[in-house]
Amino acid sequence: MENQTEHQTIYTTLMRIKEAMNNLGQTHVPIVFDMGLLTKALEITWANPEELSGVIPCYGGMHLLMSTIAAIGHLYGDAGLKPLPHGSGMFIAGSVHRILAGKDFDRALYALKLIDQPS
Repeated sequence: MENQTEHQTIYTTLMRIKEAMNNLGQTHVPIVFDMGLLTKALEITWANPEELSGVIPCYGGMHLLMSTIAAIGHLYGDAGLKPLPHGSGMFIAGSVHRILAGKDFDRALYALKLIDQPS
């Protein structure tokens, strides 16, 4: 069995995804990788643009959520979201900054869940 981080294994995976995409009549397909494999998958797709056109390597679910939380923090932090977790006494100011930047994933999910719950 090949190591999943080997170049050839990732290339084979991308080619099989491309084949499935073509068989289904699709022009684009996202494929989700964790951070370590994503960089290698991107290198391979950039090195083979014609062969792997339409195959779009993406961050895994956790990184997507971290980016979404950071977007929420950017859009609504100064619109009243920033003082809520700190003012409630649940989090210190430094934690709130990390939460709204999408860096402290577990606390961010907990804080946003508390904020979203009706009183």
